[in-house]
Amino acid sequence: MKAEPASLIVSRESLKRALKLGSGSASDYYVYQELKFKLASGTITSCFALMRCSRRRLLKVLRTSMMLIQSILALGTPNATALEAAQKCWETAGDVATLVVIVGVIGEFLAEFTNVLDLKNLDLKKNDARRHRFGKFSTLILIAGLAGELLSHNRSSKLSAKINALQTEAAAMANKEAGQARKQAGEALERAAKADLARVQLEASMMWRHLSEKQKQILCSVLSPKRANQSMIISSPQDPEAWSYAAEFGDELRRCAISGGFAPAGHLGGTNWSSNVRFGVWLRYSKNPNWDISEAGRKRLALSLRKALEDAGVKIAGMSTTEDASGFIDIYVGPKFPPHADESTNISQ
Repeated sequence: MKAEPASLIVSRESLKRALKLGSGSASDYYVYQELKFKLASGTITSCFALMRCSRRRLLKVLRTSMMLIQSILALGTPNATALEAAQKCWETAGDVATLVVIVGVIGEFLAEFTNVLDLKNLDLKKNDARRHRFGKFSTLILIAGLAGELLSHNRSSKLSAKINALQTEAAAMANKEAGQARKQAGEALERAAKADLARVQLEASMMWRHLSEKQKQILCSVLSPKRANQSMIISSPQDPEAWSYAAEFGDELRRCAISGGFAPAGHLGGTNWSSNVRFGVWLRYSKNPNWDISEAGRKRLALSLRKALEDAGVKIAGMSTTEDASGFIDIYVGPKFPPHADESTNISQ
């Protein structure tokens, strides 16, 4: 019994392993490399053994190699790294197939255009038959090489497309995650900004109100010493902050009156607050017709004082037009508005 070529034995052993792997794990990359190497080495060895093999043996080798290739195709590549490794393997297989094509072309050249295969002890007819048989073998080698090139190019192109798809998907996923991270960072910054604003507002609501030097000067410049001496500041000691703020208004009215030669008098009047406390600073003018200036004139002066104080930064809650003033003009100082409370003015009250 003749011994089989080593290439055929290697191919059969590789085929058995490939058929077993076909029903097993799809991520056996190292076995994939081993099968690729055996296929490549077996194919090269088979090409050079074809000159000594019979036609039947050649067909058996080719059939075994194709079965081995199909078994390798059954092995999966679950990730980009394995796909890239498989692509390199198929590129190597393409290089091997190119060598096979070269071997087939050389064989056909020797069979068709040279006499190197002729034997001197054979006649012309037998030598022609010998070259013809060698030429057919070379043609089969060439066909096998071309088929290997086509197969390797096809598989390499498909793997390249899969790699690009995975890379595109990974890039899209990375962009999506980056977008979510930016969104979360923006939301965190927004929450931090709102928290800082709330803290600043709370701190501002806890600070006591005070009159600046410019605001104090406006009281005297708008009212004049005479009207300052006739005006009143109304508040309640129930709220220390409001009472302290009202005292600053009263002190400035007294200084203004003294500057005009009027005797200092008490300009700060107390009141008791019920459950319906009015917040903020309010103005009201006297409705008494016994003043030396008409009611319309008193109203205009009160409006001028309100505008001047607001322009200087004093928050005026409104002007009362229904209540009568105890002085020429009354400045009511109530508690501070609670945080986030509505401080809109209400002129009609």
